[in-house]
Amino acid sequence: MQVSDRPQEIDARILLDTARGFLCFFWSVPLYLLTLLRGSQLKVVVFVRLAVPLLVLPGILALSGSLLLRRTRRLGAEWSHGTDNLLRAVLAAVYFSWPAGWWLRLQRSDYLFLNFLLLILCLLWMLQAVGFLGGELGRLLGHRTLAVEAEMGEWGVVILLLLPYLAIFTIAIYHTFQSHLPLPVGMQKEVLRLPLWLRVAMLLPCAVIMSVCWKCRSLCIQRIIRGRCLSAGGR
Repeated sequence: MQVSDRPQEIDARILLDTARGFLCFFWSVPLYLLTLLRGSQLKVVVFVRLAVPLLVLPGILALSGSLLLRRTRRLGAEWSHGTDNLLRAVLAAVYFSWPAGWWLRLQRSDYLFLNFLLLILCLLWMLQAVGFLGGELGRLLGHRTLAVEAEMGEWGVVILLLLPYLAIFTIAIYHTFQSHLPLPVGMQKEVLRLPLWLRVAMLLPCAVIMSVCWKCRSLCIQRIIRGRCLSAGGR
């Protein structure tokens, strides 16, 4: 990734939308992790007879962030492509959050479990798209460290999350046909067979992406404050 030494001058409103968008993802990533691990018995009651799976809440937060970032599409062709890609990932994640949330509560139905697996794929897609936008923002603003960290987060999602996830899924499918085990049981067994260090390492890409989101938010706020100070000083 090449980073320009001359940062672009960006309108304060665009910087503010960008900061808000990355802040939404800073909170949605841990909320997704929390609900996937510990939110199986929780639900949000909108009306008396309408219970919404808790997974929908971080989805709505991520959707808000993607829409905010999409309002800044005029930052360039690569940035525009990245925001469109992120929006598609978030919309898919929100769609699969409903049946995935029902599977977490019921723990049955192969169809609902398939939606749960697809939700995880969409979340990995979302993390990669957020990392790409973080790197693009670092390039636009001339922040080399942010660009490198974001690219490391992207590769971390692929190497430490996507590839192990696909390997576990393939092995679980094999054991399902060989031993006639339910797919959820096979997936759980394969996850428990992983070394502890690898299970801990799987959380590193999430932490890196959260760090990138926070740094993007802070960098945008700093540029807004600096621009206002320069405007006030030039009067």
